[in-house]
Amino acid sequence: MAQIFGIVSLAVLLSVGLNLIVPLEYATDIIDTVALNFLSVLVGLAIALHGMLSACIISRSMNLPEGDNGDKLKSLMKGVMEEIKDNALLSLFSYFAVLISLYIKGINQPLLTFLCLSTEALSIGMNISALALIFLTSYAIYDIAISIMKLQLSEDKK
Repeated sequence: MAQIFGIVSLAVLLSVGLNLIVPLEYATDIIDTVALNFLSVLVGLAIALHGMLSACIISRSMNLPEGDNGDKLKSLMKGVMEEIKDNALLSLFSYFAVLISLYIKGINQPLLTFLCLSTEALSIGMNISALALIFLTSYAIYDIAISIMKLQLSEDKK
């Protein structure tokens, strides 16, 4: 939980710093372009890793011997696959959230004045959320790599 708080804090600081250094319309364009491109690549990577590893894990779990050690390895493999699936879904949902935030940024001015919001505040808030989602998805991909290493270590112990 502390890592997630640190990631979101870093995203807030980076977004506010970027919005202070660069004019808001340029910062919004930069963050939107980077967020869509970066997250689309990470979503593809996460889903591809899950697809490739699931077939490998299923075939290896069939060949494990019965007994206490085999059951431990099967439960470890199942846990690792659950982590990888959860991280792939987080990547996918963060991509959809960034797409939704792009549509929210395009809300027309009369609706924003009715809701007592300014376009600058909305853009800064959506920039912060996009950067937080980028960092969280990057952490999810890092977690997938750690899970694959755990899986490799369990295979070596077999």
